[in-house]
Amino acid sequence: MSGAEPLLVLIWSGYFVLHSLLASHGFKRYILAKLPRLTPCYRLAYNLVALLTLVPIAWIHLTYPAATVWQWQGVAAVLTDALALAALLGFAWSLKYYDMAAFTGVRACLRRDVRMTQERLTLSPLHRWVRHPWYLFAIVMVWSRDQNTLSLISTIMVTLYFFIGAKLEERKLRREFGAAYAEYMQRVPGIIPLPWRRLSAAEAERISRRSRPVAGPDRRFD
Repeated sequence: MSGAEPLLVLIWSGYFVLHSLLASHGFKRYILAKLPRLTPCYRLAYNLVALLTLVPIAWIHLTYPAATVWQWQGVAAVLTDALALAALLGFAWSLKYYDMAAFTGVRACLRRDVRMTQERLTLSPLHRWVRHPWYLFAIVMVWSRDQNTLSLISTIMVTLYFFIGAKLEERKLRREFGAAYAEYMQRVPGIIPLPWRRLSAAEAERISRRSRPVAGPDRRFD
């Protein structure tokens, strides 16, 4: 071990706590009360912080030596590379179902409009199979790579955070979309696909049509 492993765990833990705090409605309400003029740019600021706070993690990976834990070889290497490529292509394909200007917060910040919110639950073809396709793609990507002691820690921490973060995120989505999202959760798995639990295109459209955001102060942030 290089000695960086405990530090890496500590930084990842701090990263998760910070971003969970910044994503909470309570903290957002605090920002709205104290800095109302900055509120339209909150989502954009959150995403920028998410990127910038990865710098210390990247620095550890690039600076400290690490022992190899495993390397995919032969047929396994071919299969894992194919899985990683499929995940990358799936992510790229999924982008056409997202309004990235709204998702990143750029549009709300430029227009200074805090009311730019999602008016109903949008279910892409991938969302008919899992509720969090991006988390699935990311998990496939990180676990399909060769691992050393540092990368394995990051892989485990990221995987845990995706599962825990999905639970926290869905608390807000249930409050936001009510019974429609509750039905969606019952019908479709969270991250790991289960072929017998999926929605047809018609079923996804029905759930989407009946989803209407619940009014409330939290809606000004989403």
